[in-house]
Amino acid sequence: MKLGDKSGFKHYYIKPPEAQTIEKITEFDPDKPALIADDMVAEFAAPSGFGGAKGEEVLLATWAVADGYRLTESIERLDIAGYQAHYAGGSRLYLIAPGWGAEQTKALLNRIGTYSLNVNALILYGYSFTFESLRELENNVRQSLDKTVQIIKRY
Repeated sequence: MKLGDKSGFKHYYIKPPEAQTIEKITEFDPDKPALIADDMVAEFAAPSGFGGAKGEEVLLATWAVADGYRLTESIERLDIAGYQAHYAGGSRLYLIAPGWGAEQTKALLNRIGTYSLNVNALILYGYSFTFESLRELENNVRQSLDKTVQIIKRY
């Protein structure tokens, strides 16, 4: 029997840091290119021999397990004004991909405020957010939703 995407099996692996990443850390020079990659989500993509999972899928699975969900947990894709978020357990919203902005913040607050979406925690991948979009989201959640929604930033 050949294992494929439709078999129901998922393969996980531990990815050691690449030599290039280690060199960047040990030979860091503030006048040279950045230590952090331009696309920090893609950095976590699985090699093609391990199913080729996208970086976003790897981060989501890792964080969901850390948050107490099973590997078999069904996590729903949720469109928030064109942004693809991940909704787990009827209360946690994972924002991993880049591209979050003011339009998405407004749409999210409207959905939570009108009770069409129950969210107790927003889990954000900090590298995917600009400083402005992160600050706007944090300020609006704090002001509009009081302390009913927790924001958790991960890097």
